[in-house]
Order: sequence, then structure tokens, then C-alpha cells
Amino acid sequence: MDYIKSIFKKHWEFYSKKEATDIAQIIGLTKHIADEYQGRVIYELMQNAFDPAESIVKVDIKNINNNDYLVVSNDGDFFSFKEFNYARNSTPKDNFHALCSIATSSKTVDKNIGNKGVGFKSIFSISNEVYIISRQKNNKI
Repeated sequence: MDYIKSIFKKHWEFYSKKEATDIAQIIGLTKHIADEYQGRVIYELMQNAFDPAESIVKVDIKNINNNDYLVVSNDGDFFSFKEFNYARNSTPKDNFHALCSIATSSKTVDKNIGNKGVGFKSIFSISNEVYIISRQKNNKI
């Protein structure tokens, strides 16, 4: 868990040093994306799940402790996160850093459905909280 906290801390530290105008542009772009993709959330999340899936993509509504959760899952590779060199902007980015950015995905148009790095952000048009739970490839979904 300390490793994951370290990755989040470095990500936060990098963006917390940005100029106010840079942050305002990022916020504005994120809001524009959320507005533009309104009504496409499930479709966009399915695209994200389909790309790494081997053969199964599931969409469920689960009620846990009287709270409803939209759960989109697949049977593909696990969600990747690793140390990232912000100074060199190392590529390709892992899944975590690609989701936190726009137009930096390692996905390609010829092999993937989603590749612009904007669809996932549409989730913020319907929720303030997002959870990514990843299991190893051989576990059932």
C-alpha cells in the first residue's frame, strides 16, 4: 500500500506545482469533456473495459450498504500503475497516469476503441467518486 500511496503522492506533487492558469485550463477541459460526453458514460466505460478484455465485459448495478454502484468489469489484464518520471514524461504511460491525463494514452486507433483519454473523465458528470478495483488476470469477474 505504501507503494500506491507513493505514486499518488508524486502525481499530486507534480500537479500541485503547476501554475494557476495551467490548472484552470485542465479544469475547464475536464468540465467541457464531462459536458460533451453527458449521456455516454456507460458507453465510454464499456469502451475502456473492452480494450483490455479477453472475452467478457460486464456492466452491473450493485447495491452495497444501501448505496448503488455502477460496476464495469472485464476479464483482461489488470490495471497498471507504476512510478512515472514526470521530468522526462516517460512513455508509454501506465493505466493510472493515462486516466489522469488527456491525449497521452498508449492505446492506438488501429488496435483500440478508446484512445483519446477523455471518455473515462465522463464519469465525473454523474459522480464525484470513482473506484478502480483491479484483480489479477486469472480471477473471475
